Amino acid sequence: MRSRIARVGSLVTLVISIVFVGGIGMAPAEAETLGAEIVVVGGSAVVPDKLATHLETCTNGALTRVAGTNRYETAAEISRDWASADTVILATGSNYPDALGAGPVAVLNNAPILLTARDTVPGPTAAALERLAPNRIILLGGTAVISTAIENALKSQYPEVLRLAGTQRYETAAAVSAWQFTAGAATAYITTGENYPDAVVAGSRAASEGAPLLLVNRNSLPPSTAAELQRLHPDRIVIVGSATVVAEAVEAELAHYAPGGVTRIAGASRHSTAAAVAAGMSGSRTFIVTGTDFPDGLAATPATHGAPILFVSNASMTAATADAVSHRTGVACGPWTAPPPPYPQVGSGKRIIYSNSAQRVWLVNQDGSLHDTYLVSGRVGIPHYATYRVFSKSVNAWAPYGGITMKYMVRFVHPHTWGNQWSYGFHAIPHYANGQPMQTEAQLGTRRSGGCVRQSDAKAYALYQWAPIGTPVHAIP
Repeated sequence: MRSRIARVGSLVTLVISIVFVGGIGMAPAEAETLGAEIVVVGGSAVVPDKLATHLETCTNGALTRVAGTNRYETAAEISRDWASADTVILATGSNYPDALGAGPVAVLNNAPILLTARDTVPGPTAAALERLAPNRIILLGGTAVISTAIENALKSQYPEVLRLAGTQRYETAAAVSAWQFTAGAATAYITTGENYPDAVVAGSRAASEGAPLLLVNRNSLPPSTAAELQRLHPDRIVIVGSATVVAEAVEAELAHYAPGGVTRIAGASRHSTAAAVAAGMSGSRTFIVTGTDFPDGLAATPATHGAPILFVSNASMTAATADAVSHRTGVACGPWTAPPPPYPQVGSGKRIIYSNSAQRVWLVNQDGSLHDTYLVSGRVGIPHYATYRVFSKSVNAWAPYGGITMKYMVRFVHPHTWGNQWSYGFHAIPHYANGQPMQTEAQLGTRRSGGCVRQSDAKAYALYQWAPIGTPVHAIP
């Protein structure tokens, strides 16, 4: 589905090319005469209609939504940017690792990225392949993610089917790089292979510089990546992501492979990192995708043709993203937050309400007004649905195993209340002994906890301050 949400000005889509120097873009008064198209990728469940309407005010150009009913349809809809394609890249729609390094190759080969299941090609993907009629299909990853049966079926229908794969994600990214790039690359891009956001936004930027994208662990340089860097012999290396995902020790090791030095593009979150990556990029469009899952951003990458991808969530668009949109379009754009849902009618007075199905907390003031509401991460069916009371608080807490730490613990379930060995409460996202968080804030809203209810650091601190001992806690389905 492609919906034209708004077109302002000329009937011809207006095009701009903005070049940033030192993070400062074209002056708004100059950019306003040009306009720029915003492309929203994904349905209203991931980019709400109200957010799209807000984005409509942030450009003098057009705003278009490209979406299907699922990730496979959305990728197929994106591929309609091509009447035909000499090369198509096929990646698993189930997980991100094997596709992380594919962005530059897709852009440089003008190749759409389509998604498949392991053992069957979904209908929308098959229809898109038939329409595009490629001469070459590149399969990303081994037979564990795209089966031999699919490979053989495609070989019977298309002139060339090529598989690029390694025994793990780092080798696959190196294989993709080796297939595309000759030695003597001016630049190589590096991101973590342990998560997808930085690689999604780095792909189009690397492509705009004719550069490969390779992967590292947080604390080590995989042998396959080192070998590919040795072959490429780039003059310089650009890391996308902060030191929390690519450690400074890895940065120092990478310097041995780049006589021109190593630089880093990073922000405090995936949203601000994406905005930092966007600075300095051109292209006639700006792509808006969810930052909470990988498929839409991955499939959008080849359609960017070197334009940036920015992240939003279904609840907000951060100030960093809004500022990046403003720089791209020259039109003032502010952050956006979804209006809070009405809280469930349970209990009275000052209270905390936790919904296990919604993975959401509501803080209700004594007079019944809503103090705050936000997404959390708990566990299915834990705690049992009942009314509890805050009985203990501590700034610092520790798990009885693994050196795991938790900040701003607010306990409301006593040990042995219904067979539980430990007390349960609200607390900040836990950290492992090495300082790595157990999940990202972007993953709040999904059940990832072993029992307690995880919150962002800011919300955990605010709840700790707001809820005195004795505050009722209503745990509901």
